[in-house]
Amino acid sequence: MGVVRGGEIYEVLEKTGVWYKIVSEQTDGRKVTGYVHQSLLVELNAPTTTVAATTQEKAKTKPPAPVTEAKAVKKQTAPAKPAPAAKPTPLVKKNTPSGDKEEGKLFVRIAGGYASKSTSVNTNLPFTAYFEESSVASSYDVKGSGPTGELAVGYWFSKSLGAEVAFSYVSGSNDASFTAAIPHPLYFNKTRSASWKKDLSYSEMELDLNLLYRMAINEKMNLVFTLGGAYFPSVSLENLSIVEWTDSYPYTEVTVSPSYDKQTGSGFGVNAGASIDYALGKKMFLTLGARYSTASVTVDSEFFDSTVGIDLKPGGIRGLVGIKFLF
Repeated sequence: MGVVRGGEIYEVLEKTGVWYKIVSEQTDGRKVTGYVHQSLLVELNAPTTTVAATTQEKAKTKPPAPVTEAKAVKKQTAPAKPAPAAKPTPLVKKNTPSGDKEEGKLFVRIAGGYASKSTSVNTNLPFTAYFEESSVASSYDVKGSGPTGELAVGYWFSKSLGAEVAFSYVSGSNDASFTAAIPHPLYFNKTRSASWKKDLSYSEMELDLNLLYRMAINEKMNLVFTLGGAYFPSVSLENLSIVEWTDSYPYTEVTVSPSYDKQTGSGFGVNAGASIDYALGKKMFLTLGARYSTASVTVDSEFFDSTVGIDLKPGGIRGLVGIKFLF
C-alpha cells in the first residue's frame, strides 16, 4: 500500500468507475501501483491521462468490488386454490301484521251479526187480596237471540298490542208463563187459579273495554284476540206489573187482566273473542269474528206494592262480520 501526496501529478493507467489506477513513487523510492477515488484527484486533460492529487491519501491496491443494487423480487407462487363458495343462507320472509305496514294506527270497526243467548228464570210475585196473601208464579224463558250490531274504536300501540272500546246492542224475546192464585172473596184458603202466556220483549246494551293481541297469518291476514271487561248499562226486561181480575157469584172462576211494564238493570262482566282481518286495501279490512260475554244483572220488578229482583245472565255468543277502517 502506498500514499499519494497533494499537488503531485500521476499518470492514469486506467479508470474503473469512480476509481483511478495510478503509479505513485514513495519516499523510500518504491513505486506502488494502486487505486485512488476520483474525489481525491483532479483531471488535467481529457481524455484522462494524468491527474493531480488534492490531498494526501493512501492508494488502494485494487478498487472495491462494485456495489450491485439488489432489487427485491416477489416470489411467484402458484395461485392458491380458491375456497369453495359458501352456500347462501336462504332468506326467510317474516310475516308482519298487515296493519303495521299501513298508515294510521287508529281504527274504527263497524260490524253486524247474530247473537245467541237463552236463560230461564222462575220467580213468585206476591200480592194481597181479600186480606189473604197470595202470589203469581212466573216463568221466563229469556231469549237474547237475534240480529246484533257493533261499533268499535281502537288504537294499535305497537305491531302486536292494542286496545278498543266496543258498543253493541241486541234484542230478543221473553216467552213468559204465569199462574196466578187468586184468593176467594168469601172463603180462606180457597184460591182460584188462572194461567196465561205472553211473548214479552227483551233487550241489552253492552260496552266492552278490550286489550288486543295481533299476529300475522300471511301478508294479507291477521289473527286478532280480544280480552276485557264488559259493562251492561241497560238490560231491559218486559215483565208483569199488575194483575186485575173479575169474578161473579159463586166466585169459582176469575178472568184476569194483566198489565206489563219494562224494568231495567245493569251490571259488570267479562268478554273474550277472536277475529280474522283480511286486508282489502291499505286502510280497509274485512273482519270476521266471534265473541262471548257474560255478566250478572238483577232487574227489579215492581209488582203491586212489592219489589222482586229477577236475576239475569246477559251476553252470550255473537258472530260478527264487518269492515275495519284505519286512520
